[in-house]
Amino acid sequence: MSMIRTIKFNIKTFIEEYIFCIESKDKETEAELLHSFNSMFIRSNRSVQEGIYRYLKNYTLANEYIKLVELQAKIEVYFSTLDALLES
Repeated sequence: MSMIRTIKFNIKTFIEEYIFCIESKDKETEAELLHSFNSMFIRSNRSVQEGIYRYLKNYTLANEYIKLVELQAKIEVYFSTLDALLES
């Protein structure tokens, strides 16, 4: 399985599991999933990060959950901050 397919599978799985945690009010697993996502995202190169962001943004189901929309906003801030640091 290629790296792109693995990442797509992992992000789709993350979204589905995160939604399940939100719906079942499982705060502990929700926090663990978010930590795992953040670790994977930060370790990825910029093109992979952008792909993850676009997939998350375009996934209709993810946009129905405020916590996932907030995650998209945090990624946008991350990109802006990183770009500003690279320009200075």
